[in-house]
Amino acid sequence: MKLGLCSHVRLAFIASVFFGCASAPRTTTRSLTPSLAPVARDRAALLADAARLARDPTARDVARAFYQVLLTREPHDDEARVGLARLDAWDQRYDTALLLYRDVLSRHPSDAEVRAGIVDVLLWQHRTDAAWRELVAGLDRTPDSVDLLERRARIAWLNGDRAAALRDARLAYAQGARGEGLLQLRQQLFNGEARLLLRYDLYPSGYSNSPATELYLRQAWRRWTFFAHVEQSWRYATLDSAPGLTYNGLFQLGAAYGFGHGFSATLEAGVGAPAPVVPRWTVRAAGTAGLGRRAVIGLSDAIWGYDNGQFVNLLYANIEVALSEAVRAEVRYWLGFVTLPSVGGTAPSQAVHSAGLRGFWRLSPTLELGAEFTYGAQLDRSAAAYQLVTLRSEIFGVFADWLVLPNLGLRPYYRFELRDRPSAGDSIPIHSVELAAYYRW
Repeated sequence: MKLGLCSHVRLAFIASVFFGCASAPRTTTRSLTPSLAPVARDRAALLADAARLARDPTARDVARAFYQVLLTREPHDDEARVGLARLDAWDQRYDTALLLYRDVLSRHPSDAEVRAGIVDVLLWQHRTDAAWRELVAGLDRTPDSVDLLERRARIAWLNGDRAAALRDARLAYAQGARGEGLLQLRQQLFNGEARLLLRYDLYPSGYSNSPATELYLRQAWRRWTFFAHVEQSWRYATLDSAPGLTYNGLFQLGAAYGFGHGFSATLEAGVGAPAPVVPRWTVRAAGTAGLGRRAVIGLSDAIWGYDNGQFVNLLYANIEVALSEAVRAEVRYWLGFVTLPSVGGTAPSQAVHSAGLRGFWRLSPTLELGAEFTYGAQLDRSAAAYQLVTLRSEIFGVFADWLVLPNLGLRPYYRFELRDRPSAGDSIPIHSVELAAYYRW
């Protein structure tokens, strides 16, 4: 028997570099009042209306009344019982939902959609091992079930096993699954990525514009991810009234290990070309940790070494929270300790700060929009050490991530920076436009 009711249940995860929130789908369906609960409508119409209303958080009492009418008429109506179980799961009545699901499964042990509902509830209860056992039992009976393959991919992703997650996501996709949850998962899952970025900074009259290109390569192997980053650009080297541009080359290599459930560790090192505006060498250690089902926190410590004894020790922290299935917010903070040479030797370190906010809105599985604001020192663009002390910036940005094809995407970005120079008593407006194209495999 194919019940056809559990397919609406969505399993969402902390993403990440990947986090979401486990909640029922939301719709704009107009709610019906309890006084309209039917007493003489046919079964098919009641089931359709109940399933539709269950997806509207303001109409769940009505949906529950519909299901109870159906069960009063026919106590063995398993489709109505599954609909009620799904509703209980969305309302976080997990124990009741499991009882209803398992009651139906006892009569229909090969129904993959019912077992998928059980897996969802177990995951929302953080019972990953029990959810995995349900998946194994279900796939033994229905090995081609796209519902179960998708959920096994999500559990593998949670556990940090990228290869297994990618395998199951591809199997589900090959079986014809095109649900929004699977499409989002396939967008996050890939073994490798090559990304080319072109950026152009437009300065006011009297200054030269600054072009830049970046190439980023990433390859995953089991729980490891290896990456390389190359930046080639022209940047200002001095604070003269009509400064010139110098070549900037930055070359970095790194590796990250995923422990699962949002936990990871990263180590990278790099060298810079002989230009005063970029570090001669860099090292960075970073990590992430999952906080429940909705958030992830990141911490990193980087050291930049410049010519003439200049050093920057940069501490960075961020927390990203999933506000809904489509909306995420991120708070970021940088604390830098800048050491500059002085006439009498090395001066004491000076502390500089930056803070920012980011917002992400996923319009569809293939399109995400975002905006950001940052104020403080230019700690996210590898500025020269002396610039960290003398300059402050207000930065506004808007961006998008568009997966044009299953393996090809574009990331346009516009940024406006108002760069304050306290020593000169003025501000410089700078417009930046960039376009990144990436290919995944």
